[in-house]
Amino acid sequence: MSFINSMITAITGNCTDISRLHKYNKQCKQPSFTSIGGVVTKKSGELAYRIDTSFFRNDLYWDNFVRYLSDKYQNAKKVRVINHACSSGYEPYSLALTFMYELGEKAKKFFPIKARDINKTNIERAKAGEFRIDSFEWGGIDFYTNNTFEKYFDVYKSDLYSYKAVAKDEIKKTVKFKCKDIFKDMRKISKENTVLLCRNFWPYLSIDEAIKLIDQLATKMKKSSVLVIGDYDSVYSVDKLLGMYGFKKTEINNVYEAPGKNILSGTSKSKIIDKVFAVNDSEKDYSKSLSLLV
Repeated sequence: MSFINSMITAITGNCTDISRLHKYNKQCKQPSFTSIGGVVTKKSGELAYRIDTSFFRNDLYWDNFVRYLSDKYQNAKKVRVINHACSSGYEPYSLALTFMYELGEKAKKFFPIKARDINKTNIERAKAGEFRIDSFEWGGIDFYTNNTFEKYFDVYKSDLYSYKAVAKDEIKKTVKFKCKDIFKDMRKISKENTVLLCRNFWPYLSIDEAIKLIDQLATKMKKSSVLVIGDYDSVYSVDKLLGMYGFKKTEINNVYEAPGKNILSGTSKSKIIDKVFAVNDSEKDYSKSLSLLV
């Protein structure tokens, strides 16, 4: 049962079996949406996963995060930045804009950002570099970039309430998009000085697969590396799992330093699950324990 299924069950008493996210591409309809959100469904009409993205999502302090990375890697010649579940490109471009504004020429060692998503349509949209924003979001972008958004994007009036922003070559070259599965990208993740963003997709994995992914990250990521999640992930106790595996929470919200070794190597999944969900051995109904997680 996935984290999100558990919540659906707890709220509605009705659970849809959503299998592994990584098998969806062949069996799912591609999303149809014109703004920054949408859903991908199975051919049966059941929810596979949601697409909900925007520039500068407010569950990460982008400017403080970039300053933290600048200090942490001040002596590094090159830093590998990987953004899995990058959706249609809002997040990696948010990070690129912040790097460029905060660090200037020193941002070069963080580029290009390797942006990955398992949804081909998302990657195609990201490569096109066209984004829909409204006036409120434009104001937020200018807040983080000191009114330099139009330096990197051509902005056109789309309709009464929104604009179309088209990435210029200067910002496009800072991000490289590719359709990729995080479970098959561990070789890149295992390098020194890696910053890995995998945010707000964990609830769509099953519990077993969330543990498997964290287990692999704890084994592969070097101590010099950083992992970033989202608020949506923490609601479903991903932060607890990371803590159990030795990931150290930093002063920046949702940012963790890698342990450098897997301290739970060889521990059974059932023991890990019991600790996270705080249930008795005789009680494996995770939907009943969700009140402990929120």
